[in-house]
Amino acid sequence: GLLLGTDWEALKGTISADGTVDWKNFFSILRGEQPEYDPIGDVFKAHELPDGTMMITEYMGSSEMVVIPQKISGKRVVAIGEGAFANNQTLQYVSVPSGITSIGNHAFSGCSSLKGVEVPSGLEEIGSYAFSDCVSLESLYMSDGFADAPGKGVAFPYSLQTLGDYA
Repeated sequence: GLLLGTDWEALKGTISADGTVDWKNFFSILRGEQPEYDPIGDVFKAHELPDGTMMITEYMGSSEMVVIPQKISGKRVVAIGEGAFANNQTLQYVSVPSGITSIGNHAFSGCSSLKGVEVPSGLEEIGSYAFSDCVSLESLYMSDGFADAPGKGVAFPYSLQTLGDYA
């Protein structure tokens, strides 16, 4: 999978016996040091935008935990496109790196096993229905600038300008 540098024992240690997750430490360990992803078409499909940056258009993997790459083929990833992860039944945790400013419509809709998502503080847009039908979702965790909150919750970065309908 995409978790080459992950310390699995440390990751397990962030989940208590009652199932409560220390989201800050969980995503910090999950991110680790990830290699640049190359080539396109293996696990991620991507489209080059007019400014030379990349948008992920489809995830074709089956991992339970995914760290989205910051670069694909040497180009900075700035967006997760419409429906890119939609209806993935195995995905449980995803870490969205800094540099991603947009999560498209239906990007993660129907990901029924998705429990936690780490999003960057520079996120500007979450599209309509981006997380609809994510019935297991417990946390949208901001990696920068937010205090830990007990239990389930959602906190958005100050940079967020657009939140689509039923996101």
